[in-house]
Amino acid sequence: MLFANRPPQYPHLVTYLDHLRRAPKRDRQSFPVGAVITVVFFAALIMGDRVPLLKWLAMALLLGLAAWYIYQYSQGRPLQAQEPETKLHREAQESGALMRAALQHNRLHRDLGEPTLILLDEAGRQWSRVEGSLGHPFWGSGALPVHYESVREQSARAAESAMNEILTLFLPLLPDTHVRRPVMDYVGEALETIAKRPKDEQPLPPAYGQARDLVERMRTLADELERITTSAALDPSTFEQKGAKPALDGAIHDLRNIRQAEDELRQGLQ
Repeated sequence: MLFANRPPQYPHLVTYLDHLRRAPKRDRQSFPVGAVITVVFFAALIMGDRVPLLKWLAMALLLGLAAWYIYQYSQGRPLQAQEPETKLHREAQESGALMRAALQHNRLHRDLGEPTLILLDEAGRQWSRVEGSLGHPFWGSGALPVHYESVREQSARAAESAMNEILTLFLPLLPDTHVRRPVMDYVGEALETIAKRPKDEQPLPPAYGQARDLVERMRTLADELERITTSAALDPSTFEQKGAKPALDGAIHDLRNIRQAEDELRQGLQ
């Protein structure tokens, strides 16, 4: 296709953008609950003169609300400020929406440049590899050992967080509004294709290096997951019965590794 934005060349990026579009928003919706409690509290106070029981109900609500605020504060959960992970996910969804709009207007490769799009597609491919490995029946087994469950959850969160950060890195390069590409832009691309004119190379954005580092780490994660999925799924000892013995053995193993690392560190300082 001469004038298309070549989405078939970036299938992994398109797949992840679709996944991100379907993902639920993580913005905290605490306002409706607080509003309902406030309305009920003041209504009970107003009606308290006629129905004394309502006044006690209002006091109980007030004490319960205070206890909830104290609990949230003790857990280090600010009620107004967004958690970093939630903020990152929201910004990634914003970036994903802008990229999808740019695709629809046949201009994403013009906004970001081919090298960046190739990198984004590679990021999507590594994310798909991680998701594919974690979708193996091995990871969904009810007999999966506890430490493998931890690896499964950590790997899924790490891959998703990496993709969120990568998309957010390129958010400043995306225009807030999308309009149809001008006719001369199509003409220039036609000349590049037909006459094989060299394209005007865009400089790599400052975020390219950081995004590339994340993609390389995602590739390592995907490699390790595929390796352990293949080897552990075929090892009968992986699904030994859960109990205290495996937990104790795992704790002892970790402690010995820590002791060995400390011994090596002390020897290196001598």
